Amino acid sequence: MDDLNRKMARMHLDFLISENVDARLTADWFRQDDASGSLKFIRETFPDIPALRSPVRGGFATKPRDLAGRFDPATEMEGWSVSTELNWFVNDMISLKSLTSFRNFEGSFTQDLGISAIVADLSTTGTGNTFQRRDLSSDQWTTELQATVSTSWLDGVVGFFYFNEQQSPTNTVGLEPNFGSPGNLDAFTNRLTFLGPPPPPGGGVLPNLTPLEAHATCNTLKLVEDLQEIPEPKRVCIDSQLNSDAWAIFGQATVQLGEFVDALETVRLKLGGRYTRETVDSTNAANIILGLGAGPVMRFTAEQTFIKRTFEEFTPEVGLEWQAMPNMMLYYTYSEGFKAGSPENNAGSRTILEPETIKNHEFGLKSSWLDGRIQANMSGFFYDLTNLQVNRTFPDPSVGFRIVFENAAEMSAHGVELDLSAHITPRFRVNGAVAYLDSTFSDFVSANPIDPRNNPNYENFNPTELDLAGNRTRNSPKWAGNFSAQYDLFVGTLPYDGTMTLVGSVSYRGETFFTEFNDDIQSEDKFATLDASIRYESGDGKISAEFWGKNLTDQLRKSATFDLATAEVIGANYHPPRTFGFSIGYHF
Repeated sequence: MDDLNRKMARMHLDFLISENVDARLTADWFRQDDASGSLKFIRETFPDIPALRSPVRGGFATKPRDLAGRFDPATEMEGWSVSTELNWFVNDMISLKSLTSFRNFEGSFTQDLGISAIVADLSTTGTGNTFQRRDLSSDQWTTELQATVSTSWLDGVVGFFYFNEQQSPTNTVGLEPNFGSPGNLDAFTNRLTFLGPPPPPGGGVLPNLTPLEAHATCNTLKLVEDLQEIPEPKRVCIDSQLNSDAWAIFGQATVQLGEFVDALETVRLKLGGRYTRETVDSTNAANIILGLGAGPVMRFTAEQTFIKRTFEEFTPEVGLEWQAMPNMMLYYTYSEGFKAGSPENNAGSRTILEPETIKNHEFGLKSSWLDGRIQANMSGFFYDLTNLQVNRTFPDPSVGFRIVFENAAEMSAHGVELDLSAHITPRFRVNGAVAYLDSTFSDFVSANPIDPRNNPNYENFNPTELDLAGNRTRNSPKWAGNFSAQYDLFVGTLPYDGTMTLVGSVSYRGETFFTEFNDDIQSEDKFATLDASIRYESGDGKISAEFWGKNLTDQLRKSATFDLATAEVIGANYHPPRTFGFSIGYHF
């Protein structure tokens, strides 16, 4: 488990078309085939409530980094992109740039949501199966046109940006990675196949599904077309289409105010703005066998679930920079941000959330001292964010679990960041940073999935929402920091005038909550990790070699947690354990 098997390649071709025109063609490729990021068992969600105990209890791994299961989890991804950049330097003041790129991505992710060696199925546990597979394909286009101007008193850019993405996720839950249980064939061919959603246009009842139609929704049709017998389709098949089409016009300028007022010679004014218009649409066609495999089939078509929304926003930016001393610059910036509403990727959903908006204030200084031997920077900020988009899962007696995707009303944050780097001697260098963050909800009322009152199988079922005002946001430790030191053991005395450098670093992360409910079980305590390396570099900088070790004290720390409602267990991803490696490089 948690192995890594990844390959990457990137290529640049530069063309000097004329004295004032150049172009760059870039291509990259990425491939991953491993079991990285597999979910590990923490505990049952409700260990002290017999009616809510996990149906697969007893089959869990006993060591935190181990995993029990009939199938290995798998992460298979492949992506490639091609981009072009064209620059025309019209004269000493004006230049034009064109950026265009296309990116394709295909991925498949499989895991057992029960995190157990016990096979969940009607024939074994009396419950629905829990093996999930998510297939994802995406095509993405971007184009950007820029015009920049640079004079003695003005540096500015104006431009146009276009973005289009077509994303096709398919989520399935079944007995194994590709196929389902024997009883599913009967459910799809001989039972009522229409419950819940509105009837199709013109009225009537949806016809029963053929086995091939069920496989088409499950995205496994290509695996069964050459087989003599049709294997069983999955219990849950959700075939979605999520599309986004956006364009924006933007501009930003830095003005030297000393050009107009001598007393403001060291002050610069920053002005910017962006107008964005984005159209989002989605469909969530699905076939779901109800009653955890025993009931009829709920069917949603793409036409029934189509929804489309358009969002538009103008986001400004304004700021001041003051060169208080030749080696110190103070600044303040006010900016606004915008993220379009996202569609919900859930069976039968016709939900697109409200957009997120943010208003941010930032101030700080950048400085250097002792002829550049010391660099010291500080920044502070505070912001208010409205309609943060969050999701979670809840148990559902019919299908196993349901996804809730919603807007948090309001959150705010403030913090300070400091970073320092220094050349203590020509051979000895240090750098470090520390950050303080107070990020909490101001207005958010929602239901906690690990509160038994929100579980329909609980005898005291009573849906209860909590006021989360004052709770910390996800993945927002109050304190974080790092420190590293480098010492050149040999300078210019090794082969090819090489230098050998010893590097040690320590990083710290404070207590972190992985959900907005700030539950101890879905959090990680404060911890520090230690890394070290020894590096060789030739005098001309072309050849490098490095032996490195990370997390040398072998800390076992969670990087994320997940409440898996389909099996009433809580799982986690972990940061990598103690890891050693060797890197070599040649710089052309």
